[in-house]
Amino acid sequence: MNDISRAINILSENVYDLKRKSKRQNLQRRNGNVDIYGYEFYRQGDVNAPAEFGISISQDLVYFERFEFKLIIQPFISTVSGAGMSPVDLQIENDEITPNPHTHALTSGIASSSSATSGYRIEVEGIDLTPYFLAPFDGQWITGEGIYPSDDLSNYDVLKACGYLSADDRHKILSAGYKKIRIHADAPFNVTLVNYLKYSHRGR
Repeated sequence: MNDISRAINILSENVYDLKRKSKRQNLQRRNGNVDIYGYEFYRQGDVNAPAEFGISISQDLVYFERFEFKLIIQPFISTVSGAGMSPVDLQIENDEITPNPHTHALTSGIASSSSATSGYRIEVEGIDLTPYFLAPFDGQWITGEGIYPSDDLSNYDVLKACGYLSADDRHKILSAGYKKIRIHADAPFNVTLVNYLKYSHRGR
């Protein structure tokens, strides 16, 4: 009888442990977090082809906790060949060219030029967020090479900007899917986007 009671107790404890583990696993499976901090993506852009970045948001999205980024603007450097030959003074005497033979010194090299770029605009999902990114920084905007909005902890905050948008535009940006961020300017430029993204999603 004692053996039977002990066996029943052991079975009960095992069932309890199994239920507790199953519940914990279900809770862990139910919600998860994506936390991306400081990922860098590099692109080039110009007046006819904006720099475009793609960010994938899980179809199991529950809500955003953070959607921010910095921009590192670098000048677009173009190279121009500087090859040429040094001149030689030639004369014609008695129908002959002098000096003859003669030689030219060949010079070669590459010159670099940097484009002056302005007129920067930032779109997310085709919606111009430039005015909303300007507001928190007293109108300070991208003026050329550098880190924007600053090299400290400040970022361009998409969630805050969405607070000023219509419900339709807000849904377009903050729904699940492949999100496109486009940087426009009036001349060629190089840009690195530093991404800060955190959101909760349902587990599978």
